[in-house]
Amino acid sequence: MRGIYLPLKYADKIDFTKPFQNYVAKRHGKQIYDGIEPTLKDMASIRNSLDFQKMSVQLNNDYRLAADFEGLMINYLRYVYLIDNFFSRDFSDTKNFYVPFQWSDSFNPKKKQRPVSNSKYELVSILYNLAVVYYTEGIHFASLPNNQEKLKGIAKLRNALWCINEIKNLLPNLMVNPADIPSDLNLTYITLLQHYFIGLTYGALIELLEQDKKNGDMKMASVHKIASKNFSMAYDISIAMKDSPMPNDELRKLQANLHYN
Repeated sequence: MRGIYLPLKYADKIDFTKPFQNYVAKRHGKQIYDGIEPTLKDMASIRNSLDFQKMSVQLNNDYRLAADFEGLMINYLRYVYLIDNFFSRDFSDTKNFYVPFQWSDSFNPKKKQRPVSNSKYELVSILYNLAVVYYTEGIHFASLPNNQEKLKGIAKLRNALWCINEIKNLLPNLMVNPADIPSDLNLTYITLLQHYFIGLTYGALIELLEQDKKNGDMKMASVHKIASKNFSMAYDISIAMKDSPMPNDELRKLQANLHYN
């Protein structure tokens, strides 16, 4: 199974304990802030240890490092969901509560993106990187001849798909200036990735089922149909998409992979 290279988004380091301290102590009381301060410090420490630029290079050279990256990102993701659950409404008060979450466009990291003070922006950005790591690992495992490795690849691709589905659910609630959102978080592009990942997952399943002679033609035909349908939908989106975040050469590589023979 082949896949294209998807780069990671980069993130600037920030100290968001100070904005939380100033706002939460004033709005909710110092006792409330004192209660969450250890959590915020742990969260900030984990986030600033995530060197995505280094991670991207290492991941491209050795997919086996993905498991360590996944663990760090999942740990941080839990904190962001927690913060979003309790403070998502507070982020709308940008005059008094400003946390500068800054992320690059994965396909254009040199372009300076404006910071966005929104917990859901932080969620979709870290979910995007987690999806790319799962996808990268899934492609490699699914390409191996051993059935157990193929099953592991399918599981990783399904995890990547979960991340993409979660991003699609969160994007409509991201109430910020659309011009501040990197192009790799464009809803059309995320939908393209959604169908691409579904196609890859079912493509890996086909390769697994082909080795089991007990599977009837009806089951194989059904799986083929789902894979082909989703690859076709991803291809149609790639053709219709006016402002693709991908450079043209990368887009052509993707389009060449949007099929299953």
